[in-house]
Amino acid sequence: MAKAKYRFCFGPWNISEGSDPYGPTTRPAQSFDWKLAALKRMGFDAMMFHDDDAVPDIEAKSEGQILRETKELKKKLDDAGLVALSKANTLALTLDEMKTVQRHFKSLGRDPTDCELETIAQTWSEHCSH
Repeated sequence: MAKAKYRFCFGPWNISEGSDPYGPTTRPAQSFDWKLAALKRMGFDAMMFHDDDAVPDIEAKSEGQILRETKELKKKLDDAGLVALSKANTLALTLDEMKTVQRHFKSLGRDPTDCELETIAQTWSEHCSH
């Protein structure tokens, strides 16, 4: 596997929120779709999420609502050509590596477990690939 290039990502909270905790609103807040387009236009490959960024008000939602909203988010990211990174579970895989993992598990007809993903990410890391 080729060495990965260093990549940058943003969280949706990083751009165009309109204000910050230390001052008044200085510009209009932008929609999530606008942020996706802006990140792609700037050349970023990923958007990082906390659980409540991916599904706002996650604690108040049913499992069905959470599943529906995460599927909608995944489609938006796929359409924009962006990868979602979880702040709680950062795998440090490149887009090509993530697509390879996705193809493999799709061929198996199932999703990977968290343990499988962590094992792949650690095994393919620059620390283990020498």
